[in-house]
Amino acid sequence: MSVAVPEAVPAKAEAPAPEKKPRRPARRRPARKKSEPESGAVTEE
Repeated sequence: MSVAVPEAVPAKAEAPAPEKKPRRPARRRPARKKSEPESGAVTEE
């Protein structure tokens, strides 16, 4: 049990960190350029 605790900490901290960062800006950048910066941001969000 004590071995799964330290292994789950670095695995969860490294997995969601790099996946959430590139996914958020990658979807907002193309969405604003295609549907304008102001109109696209307000309509989509």
